[in-house]
Amino acid sequence: AVRASSINISSGELKTSTGNIQLRAENLADNQTDFESIIVRELPSGAQLTLGDVARINDGFADYDVKASANGVPAVMLEIKPSDRLFITKTSKQVNDWIDTKQSELPDGVELFSLGDMADAYESRMSLIFDAAWMGLILVMLILLLTLRFTVALWVTVGIAISFVGAFIFLPVVDVSINFLSTFAFLLVLGIVVDDAIVVGESIHHHREDLGLPPEEAAIVGASAVARPVIFAVLTTVVAFAPWAFLSGPQSEFLRHLSAVIAFALAFSLIEAFCILPAHLSHLPARNPGKTGFALQRRIADGITSFAENTYAPMLARALNVRYTLSAVFLAGFIVALTLASTGWVRFYFFPQLESETLVVNVTLPTGVPFSRTEAVMNKLNQSSDDLKANYPVIGAFTFAYDNQLEQYVQLPPPGESDISMREVAETYLASMGDIPDAENITVQYTANQGEAVLTFVFAHTDEARLKQAASELRNYLVSFEDVFFVRDNQRGEIDELNLKLKPGAQTLGVTLADVSRQVRQSYYGEEVQRLPRQYGDVRVMLRYPQDARKSLTSLRDLNIRTSDGRLLPLATVADIEVRKASQRIVRRDGQRIFEVYARLNVDAMGDINDKVQDEFIPELQKRYPALQVIKGGWEEQQAEFMTEVSRLFTIAMLTIYALLAVAFRSYTLPTIIMSAIPFAYMGAIFGHKLIGIPLDMFSFFGMGAAAGVVVNDNLVLIDYILKREERGDDRLTAIINAAKNRFRPILLTTLTTFVGLMPIIAETSQAAAFLKPSVISLAFGVFFAFFVSLFLVPALYLIGADWGKISASMSPFFPRWSKGKAA
Repeated sequence: AVRASSINISSGELKTSTGNIQLRAENLADNQTDFESIIVRELPSGAQLTLGDVARINDGFADYDVKASANGVPAVMLEIKPSDRLFITKTSKQVNDWIDTKQSELPDGVELFSLGDMADAYESRMSLIFDAAWMGLILVMLILLLTLRFTVALWVTVGIAISFVGAFIFLPVVDVSINFLSTFAFLLVLGIVVDDAIVVGESIHHHREDLGLPPEEAAIVGASAVARPVIFAVLTTVVAFAPWAFLSGPQSEFLRHLSAVIAFALAFSLIEAFCILPAHLSHLPARNPGKTGFALQRRIADGITSFAENTYAPMLARALNVRYTLSAVFLAGFIVALTLASTGWVRFYFFPQLESETLVVNVTLPTGVPFSRTEAVMNKLNQSSDDLKANYPVIGAFTFAYDNQLEQYVQLPPPGESDISMREVAETYLASMGDIPDAENITVQYTANQGEAVLTFVFAHTDEARLKQAASELRNYLVSFEDVFFVRDNQRGEIDELNLKLKPGAQTLGVTLADVSRQVRQSYYGEEVQRLPRQYGDVRVMLRYPQDARKSLTSLRDLNIRTSDGRLLPLATVADIEVRKASQRIVRRDGQRIFEVYARLNVDAMGDINDKVQDEFIPELQKRYPALQVIKGGWEEQQAEFMTEVSRLFTIAMLTIYALLAVAFRSYTLPTIIMSAIPFAYMGAIFGHKLIGIPLDMFSFFGMGAAAGVVVNDNLVLIDYILKREERGDDRLTAIINAAKNRFRPILLTTLTTFVGLMPIIAETSQAAAFLKPSVISLAFGVFFAFFVSLFLVPALYLIGADWGKISASMSPFFPRWSKGKAA
């Protein structure tokens, strides 16, 4: 009747001499009254039997068990998300203004409030970044003013602004917005973009002050002298960052933002260094020792020059005499760093721990559990959130229960506004909640990036019974650890299932199993008879038994089944109802039945417990179950995939850098010497993490890649200077020492500007900065340790290369640089 009467059909058009007329049958029911008025049957007497006479019609929500509460009282939650074109802060202000206005119109006892306003966290984190960026910029400019002439320092600093403005202009082209991570990228690259301007500005300054060239000639000659190394230095740095733009997985999007910002900033720093900076420095006046400020700067500059001449040069000469020993010392340091990382002295967490301001609790109960049990667990969660208020400034808590699923959000102040440890809050919450024995899964998420401490072990075996036994033994072993608070597997419990089988002879009554199953489905699940288009999507019109008639086995047995000749027979007379157990979930991998056992635990104990399971328990388990296979799963699987992909992309990047350097120097050996410093940037990063007490994570590798780019820059320009000295006729040892002396100040400045520019973030103690520190520490300490590599190890390796060149004279075509000049 509904399908026949509730229609909206176009029947074509009537073409008349006066025009066309549309033909339409339009009688689509749209609300409860319309459906109640639909005629089911018209009696011979003329009376009409309507749908409202024979059915109960409810225009409401879907038939689900749902309950929600806010701060322990019944509530309804509306989730508001800004569109792509709106700022989160603007949307937040409009919503909160509306709440303030609307609250006054509501009756007593009804409260309207916002919970989980992400604008607060956004503003807190952006404020942290901007404060650190300004402080870093001031420190960088101060260093430049103290070591370079005011005009040079000023225009070098202006180059930072030009690089950033250029990047801002082009970011929309690659669909990158101004967000927390892209803003952080500007801070990260603050000390790097100034490197090009420092090298060019220092070269012009050197030709103007030390060589006495006229201003315009000094600008042209000084910029030209470093053009090749600087251009290739920028290219190699961009290549060093490029792998992060091609990573796959959930982290790829924000890593792409970082790479895009850095690439554009470096490109514009190169344009500024060669197209703008020389033009301004071409008017550089002669120095005036009478000016007090200049005299102070000059004393510092002279002090650096004097140190390079009187201290560094003799130290380098002595180091070159023991170059093999020196190389062995650096190599030993690198081995120590690798040992620290591989043995757990410097911990490694795959996902960075970015603490959120919201505690998110999820509980999954067995399928089919009575909703009364779900409500009981909901009350337990509400009590746990109330207990937190005694020790922490809880803003509010919202709890949502849906069938067997529960979710709770506990809101606290943003990390930037308090020193509360969300990890401590989570541990307190768990202690208050206690155990939920029948829960299939419990998660308490206190980080904003799903960085949950979970160990996952995947077992496979041909014998399902032995597979279950092995998984059970592992669960019991994991429970014995004090730092493990939840252990489960992915095999959900069995549920009761009613299976219908047709009775012998039932088909003679005019019914088939298909008829029975279809009519049972129509009665219990329902028959979709129509869909109504409404403002927020289609609404299904379902025809089925009332809810109170679908709650007992008796109602099922008494369900009337219509036969082919129109008779109604009870279900129990035509079908047997068999009660049996059924698996909710069967998991296979590569065709094999597998069990996943996972444990949630204290993040600090994660590495130790994993080592004990892998090294002690699993080998013994495999002895008892010989065919048992252990497959990587969970974070370990993700970590292995990440490291494989990073290794592949970085191999491509390193080969590309090698090719660029080979083109720049027309040599196959010099790129090897330049790139030999890259591992020691990693060494510095590991030592930096150990010194600061911050564990390594996936973003630490991003900072290591950035440090590799800076290291290549310094060494590239240094080798270029050495070659030019040799071309002027210096013997190799003299060329190395003189080039290193000349490059001492720019290498020192690039190291200081990069390191000091990042110090505000390293010194930041708030929880909001914890996410940023791994990449910052890797870059800062990688560059710091690379300073000594560039000034001592690279010259030593250059001279060692000359030694090998003399020994391998027969291979001189592969060592063209070593066949020229005098031996050291």
